[in-house]
Amino acid sequence: TLVTWNIQSLRLKRIEVEGESQLNQVIQETKPDIMFLQETCLRARREPRTIHREYKHFCSSMPDRQTRTGKPVQLQDRHLVTGAGVLTLVHRSLGPDRTVTRVQEPAALRGYVVAIRAHTGRGDMLLANVYLPPGDHRVEVMTEIKDWLAGEGREGEPLLVGGDMNAAWYVGDRRKRALTHTDEGLKQWARELGVKPTDVWHSATRRDHSYTSHATEGENVSQGGGTSRIDDFMLTTEGVGLSGGVVRAPTVVLRGLEHTSDHQPVLLQL
Repeated sequence: TLVTWNIQSLRLKRIEVEGESQLNQVIQETKPDIMFLQETCLRARREPRTIHREYKHFCSSMPDRQTRTGKPVQLQDRHLVTGAGVLTLVHRSLGPDRTVTRVQEPAALRGYVVAIRAHTGRGDMLLANVYLPPGDHRVEVMTEIKDWLAGEGREGEPLLVGGDMNAAWYVGDRRKRALTHTDEGLKQWARELGVKPTDVWHSATRRDHSYTSHATEGENVSQGGGTSRIDDFMLTTEGVGLSGGVVRAPTVVLRGLEHTSDHQPVLLQL
């Protein structure tokens, strides 16, 4: 079981209220083997040593603004934002110390992708947890992630990409049932990587939306306002023994969990 969730500040979701944190509650409800988190809002030197006792974590955070001696660091514009950072949790029952290898991302992509290679009985698999940002840096970040993943991938090795895409795939993933230029850009990016949503075969049925803008909560939500499906899992469709290039692995948007993020966790069972 895999879960992806835009957590919107790891620090806030780890604050305990009455002995429990929002992150622990979501983990208890979903029981993921692997969990992708986005928008952790962490800087490199503020990464916790332990996230959850039952999981080993792999973190990619924004570079620090200062050196250890307090001198300012000249950062790329993409690293000046606060809403980035990705983190992957792997349950210790999977033996991550021997079955998982970190694939180190380039310095320019810190905070936007963290990749691991899982060594399974059926071969290796590359798993990439991504945060594709909105705004000015989106295209260049997406291009660099695509080129890097393509270079790290091995022949015949499946690639699973999950996270916050900040774009939709189907018309039904948007309230207005119309794809945007940004959505079309995501589809082109995925085509070049050779991946598709794991439930691409399920296009006849409208998928649940995973994102609800806090600015449009209340009556607007009941009318479908401010909602979309921008959190997803995508998997290689060719060269990995998949029948006809079709992946029959539906995703489930997990509603009803108590948390303050405007994204709902999305679950995938492979």
